[in-house]
Amino acid sequence: MGDLQVTQVLELANTRHRSGDGEAPADDAHDHLATAESARAYLAASGFTVPEGPLTEVQLTRLRELRDLSAAVLDVPADRWRAAVASAATRHLFRFDERGQAVPADSGWDGFIAGFVPTLFELVAQADRLRRCASPTCRWLFLDRSKNHSRVWCEMASCGSRAKMRRYRDRRAASADAHGPGTKTVVGPATGFADTEA
Repeated sequence: MGDLQVTQVLELANTRHRSGDGEAPADDAHDHLATAESARAYLAASGFTVPEGPLTEVQLTRLRELRDLSAAVLDVPADRWRAAVASAATRHLFRFDERGQAVPADSGWDGFIAGFVPTLFELVAQADRLRRCASPTCRWLFLDRSKNHSRVWCEMASCGSRAKMRRYRDRRAASADAHGPGTKTVVGPATGFADTEA
């Protein structure tokens, strides 16, 4: 497996997330790493080069550990987070390549999982650009590359669109309540201003 990018580590961080459908309760979480089979399927669908051979329970546990660490990067102080990543790194073997960078010493699933560790340290270095989706039914982590660092949704086409629709419905409901039951808003043919009819 080649060098991992921060965006790929965020893919791992987001393997456990809320439903994102706008209707499910906030504590309804979906875990793509729940089983070895679901982990393999999700990683392959996300563009990772998935190793051959079975993913053991020990390996799956280590993969979940790195997932939980990456997901918590904005939730704990940076020094504590780095210490936790350093502790997790002791469960993996590394060597130095010709560039002097730490790379996995193992192959297969052990090497695949260890490959996330060096890039985890890059997450905290980019913490000022990391965001958690503002949707309470999503909360995905994403990298804010907007010029003014003001992006709030993981994807405007999904979570952003649903939020806009909810605001629109809320405004419609508030307008109906303000006019009271049995009234409707119409546009006067002559003036073009809104009038109400009983």
